[in-house]
Amino acid sequence: MAMEVSPLLLSVMGSKIAVTICSIMPVLFFSDYGGTNRLKTMKHRVDGIDKESFTYSYTLIEGDALMDMIESITYHIKIVPSADGGSVYKNRSIYHTKGDAQIAEEEIKAGKDKVKGIFKVVEAYLHANPDAYN
Repeated sequence: MAMEVSPLLLSVMGSKIAVTICSIMPVLFFSDYGGTNRLKTMKHRVDGIDKESFTYSYTLIEGDALMDMIESITYHIKIVPSADGGSVYKNRSIYHTKGDAQIAEEEIKAGKDKVKGIFKVVEAYLHANPDAYN
């Protein structure tokens, strides 16, 4: 079954990038936001975009974050309205390990904390620069 997908436009360093389902997006880290980043590269595959329901799914398929024990990590993102007129970002992560590998809860928590930190930096930037996303 063919599906028509309108691209999601992302702005990266002033350039517009069209993202559609099955797009492969390499991510390079130029700064480590505090000196603790051991990650250098990662590659995401876009699995789904639904602009009407504000959902976005993608899978981390390559990179340092997989640590030789993870085959891939799938992320399901949903943005829902909040009672105060803002929005709530919901993220569900599914870890696909290699063989019978186990991931320590501390490692998962550390990864979530790092993502929250980056999210806060982006959120602060967008609040300070509302024209950046219009």
